[in-house]
Amino acid sequence: MRKEMLMKKRNMLLALLLLLLVLLVGCGQEAKEESAPDAETYAFTDSAGRTVMIPKQIDRIAPSGGLAQMALFAIAPDRLVGVSGQWKDTVLPFVGDQYRDLPVLGQFYGMKNFNKEAVLSVNPQIIIDVGEKKSTIVEDMDQIQESLGIPVIFIEARLDNTDEAYRTLGKILGREAEGNAIADYCQKTYARSAALAAKIKDKPRVLYLGGPLGNMAVAHGSFHAQVLDLLADNVAVVPSPAEGAMTQVSMEQVLTWNPDVLILGAESEPDLTMLPWREMRAVQ
Repeated sequence: MRKEMLMKKRNMLLALLLLLLVLLVGCGQEAKEESAPDAETYAFTDSAGRTVMIPKQIDRIAPSGGLAQMALFAIAPDRLVGVSGQWKDTVLPFVGDQYRDLPVLGQFYGMKNFNKEAVLSVNPQIIIDVGEKKSTIVEDMDQIQESLGIPVIFIEARLDNTDEAYRTLGKILGREAEGNAIADYCQKTYARSAALAAKIKDKPRVLYLGGPLGNMAVAHGSFHAQVLDLLADNVAVVPSPAEGAMTQVSMEQVLTWNPDVLILGAESEPDLTMLPWREMRAVQ
């Protein structure tokens, strides 16, 4: 009996020692985790599901393209070390003098003229892509990051979640007040637009064409057609809308759609007095 009691006491002591060891190890790990805030980087999971180590203090940003440039300029223009393309003359009155001559870095998507040498020369801490979540987004972001050795993150920004994009940008750039203010504006504006669009009973049949020849359509359901799809009956329905760009279409297809309203991009210069353009309802 006495022997059994001694065994029980010994087992209890061993259990207590084991518990103390676990607690000590746990405390040691907790202390180590608490010291992490002193590190210069932290793990950030972007909209593509990629976990990237990014700086806690971001002062030098390279945009990946035009949409990223616009989004970042709204919240942190002073931290851009370059732009994706030259500012258009119509935009210059709204751009501060200090931002007009930033180095041109090119676009990863769109014109696909992303200049890696130019990016490296301006020494950014991070490259940020904002916009459409393309099917190849993970591979694309990883490829840029691996080739340049610079953290690259993607922030999705659709028409219906632009507010979330700005809240995220505000957090990672340390400008939450600015990010939240822009996010609130985007959220209210979209909600009001969606409510008004829902009241339109007979939406106009609209076709938006771009490209020098006017043969590139903003296809229904594409990233670029979000505003058009919301407010109008976008007649440019195609089997597979192009990602990151307009969709090339034939003139025969344009005539088949025969929209009530035709919108032409600024770069489009077709002669609307010539056939087959003048056969269209929107041109007559």
